[in-house]
Amino acid sequence: MAAEDPIVKVRFQYLEMPGAKLDFVYHGKRYSLQSGEKYDLPFSVVEHLNSRQVPEAYWEIDESGQLRHHRTLRSRFNCQILDLGELVKPKKEVKAEDKHEPSDQKKPDEIVKEEAPEDGFKRKAKATPPA
Repeated sequence: MAAEDPIVKVRFQYLEMPGAKLDFVYHGKRYSLQSGEKYDLPFSVVEHLNSRQVPEAYWEIDESGQLRHHRTLRSRFNCQILDLGELVKPKKEVKAEDKHEPSDQKKPDEIVKEEAPEDGFKRKAKATPPA
């Protein structure tokens, strides 16, 4: 967990045991989360909890009448993001005097355009600058 890890507001859901409390340690820090409650958590913790899944198997009869075994993954937890908080910072407004053209921008007479002559082969030719 990085020192600059942004904090986000989430609603925690313990999908395996609704209403239960989850206690865990992540990167040396202890967390205690009650299902259904709102928390301010580091984004890395939210990503970690949302990535936890367990395999789930079931049987199903296919169109030919055969019994088929299927496996899927089921999420254990869900952290629904309510407010991005520090994750999305407001964009800095650019003043008109701060805007400038990049110095590596090509001048019109340096721009190369493609022409298709009558024989169908493309050749590169220099564009003529506007008069």
